[in-house]
Amino acid sequence: MLGELKLYTALDSLRQYFVPQLLYKLLLNFIKTFIVAGVALYLVHKMATAHLLRIARHAQSIQPDKEYKPLALNRKSPVLDDELSLLISAINTMGERQQVALLSSEQQNKALEKLVDERTEHLALANQKLLDESQLATIGSLVAMVAHELRNPLGTIKATAALLHAHSDKEFERNALKRIDRNVERCDSTVEQLRRAGSRSTHHWLHLDFGAWVECYVETQLELEPSTILEDDLPSGIDIFVDQFQLDLVVRNLFENAQQALKELPEAAQKRISVKLSKGDKDATLTITDTGVGLSAEVLGSAFNPLFTTKQYGFGMGLSLSRYLIRSLGGSLDIYSAGKMQGATVELVLPLAHQVSPQNEAL
Repeated sequence: MLGELKLYTALDSLRQYFVPQLLYKLLLNFIKTFIVAGVALYLVHKMATAHLLRIARHAQSIQPDKEYKPLALNRKSPVLDDELSLLISAINTMGERQQVALLSSEQQNKALEKLVDERTEHLALANQKLLDESQLATIGSLVAMVAHELRNPLGTIKATAALLHAHSDKEFERNALKRIDRNVERCDSTVEQLRRAGSRSTHHWLHLDFGAWVECYVETQLELEPSTILEDDLPSGIDIFVDQFQLDLVVRNLFENAQQALKELPEAAQKRISVKLSKGDKDATLTITDTGVGLSAEVLGSAFNPLFTTKQYGFGMGLSLSRYLIRSLGGSLDIYSAGKMQGATVELVLPLAHQVSPQNEAL
């Protein structure tokens, strides 16, 4: 009995000693575990929050008008299917789609602007062509009326001059009547040329060596003042199919305009006319350049308008009629000038003979 009492006492003493120690150690381990878990949770929260803040700032920085740059967190151990990776992938996909949509929209806008510009240019050209055709139709009607009204009076003048010449015995009267007859012949030839232009027929057309024809015109018909220098580059072998009389009327008018521009220069100024002929694949270009008084931008824009003139005694029909005749030959006529006292250049373009319709040539 006494032995059992001693054992119980010893066990109680052990309990009183170990239980507090055990509780103390358990409490200490719990505190350590709590601190470690708290620190670990804080670090994980801070890391996750930093990634989320970066993702949020990236999402806010996306702008439709700027190039999109994909987001990457540069994690040491990225996981492809975790929440952050999925969120980043979704944002990058959204940004790339927005960029593609923007580029597509810009391309569509550029294509639309190009189409509008092309249509606007086409409409402007169509309007200008319609205006030119209207002006040419007016010129054609005027030409037909003038040709009709002048033919009979010219015939009367010619017959009267011939009658007076036959009955005149004074030399100066006969010479005067010859001059009248020559000028009547010139007027009658001009009327015939205008009548042909209005008829649109190629019956009187023929093949010409353009360079040889212009060279012959310069040598036989062009009368220049002694102070005027003529430069020419007129290669032969350029074949055209035209009405020679209409071409003669136009070239004569162009040279007269060049000479008139030189006459308005001061006496000491250099006076020069350059004539050049060049051949392209489908057409031939005759260029007549003078060093005369030139044309202002305002005058240049109205140079081909009917009844527009800067000359004191001009009618304003020379260039407009010349363009009308050249277009009736299938060509074009344009004038260029850098401004007052800068001279002027006229370009006369005619199709080569092989470009003329065979049906027209057979008429």
